[in-house]
Amino acid sequence: MIYNVADVAEPKPAPSAIALLPQHAELIQESGIAPEVAAARGYRSATKKADLLALGFGASQCRVPALVIPVRGVTGEIATYQIRPDEPRIRKDGKPLKYETPLGTRMVLDVPPGAKASLSNPNLRLFITEGARKADAGVSRGLCCVSVLGVWNWRGTNQWGRQDGLTGLGVRGPQRS
Repeated sequence: MIYNVADVAEPKPAPSAIALLPQHAELIQESGIAPEVAAARGYRSATKKADLLALGFGASQCRVPALVIPVRGVTGEIATYQIRPDEPRIRKDGKPLKYETPLGTRMVLDVPPGAKASLSNPNLRLFITEGARKADAGVSRGLCCVSVLGVWNWRGTNQWGRQDGLTGLGVRGPQRS
């Protein structure tokens, strides 16, 4: 099954990056992501290195084919991208780099389009997870779910040296249930 991506205003992907390749569509489906949530996110496949270079990835990161994951900030705008290459680079410790983010990208809180409207409702429980696919799976089940782009990235700092991972949400801190 191949899903068509939602029409997004910025930036328009190259024609070779529009549809999802079968292996990427299968990954999204197996992740429990509803087709409408996947379309709203704008998942797509990149089959040319030039497509990834245009999104800000470094030459060594441009491994195709790759699943392209638009990362949206609290305003709903695309803040950055992540890719999941079919054949990832291998780190010095022998582990694969499953996901890549453009070089020099400031970490942002990822807010799936289906969760944005729920963020201002204090009566809803907010779930914070690691990774856009997990957040989209949560949204597919009706949860208000956002994600960080890696398990350590919630600790990011802004230009004033303050932690800023939850800035813009009006969240005071984690609560245990």
